[in-house]
Amino acid sequence: MVKVILFDFWDTLARIPNLHHLTQEAQSVLGENRYNKLFKQFVEWHIVSKTQDEFLADLDTKISIKTQELQVINNFIAPNQYELYSESKEVLIALRKLGMRLVLVTNSPPTSKVAFENLGIASFFDTAVFSCDVGCMKPDKAIFEYAIKDFSVALGEVLMVGDSLDKDVNGALHAGLRAVLLDRNGLVEYKNKLAT
Repeated sequence: MVKVILFDFWDTLARIPNLHHLTQEAQSVLGENRYNKLFKQFVEWHIVSKTQDEFLADLDTKISIKTQELQVINNFIAPNQYELYSESKEVLIALRKLGMRLVLVTNSPPTSKVAFENLGIASFFDTAVFSCDVGCMKPDKAIFEYAIKDFSVALGEVLMVGDSLDKDVNGALHAGLRAVLLDRNGLVEYKNKLAT
């Protein structure tokens, strides 16, 4: 019996609707080489608890940010457009009514915490685990172990729900948990999945 459900955040509960545009804009403004340096540092930021200003200061030493590029970079690393999927809140409400313990487990930089709070779903969760605070990312089993450390449950009583077969599903299975893939577009061949 499942007692604790771990949820991924981005592309599972919420999305950044203009992400493709933000990525293209950053690539266009910075050029391929400088964009690649930005992206590399952005990924590394997912396991380091630095402020946005600290991130930008570090990036400036690598690519010498021009004043006119700053807004584009800020838009890319801290998007201000995000939205819940239509069913997310309803599902969380239903699970809480069933007495389920809920935990957010996300590979995210510190800026995602703002989105999580602003989307109005934080109150449904017993705790939220951001990779930038833990120092590791899914599929590392350490982040799953950290997420359930305060719950007195067997590993088989914990279910991970996420959109990534590698990071969410295989990571959770490797940690000894149960897992289900959320395949919104029906593009992944996997036996234990939900399609919307």
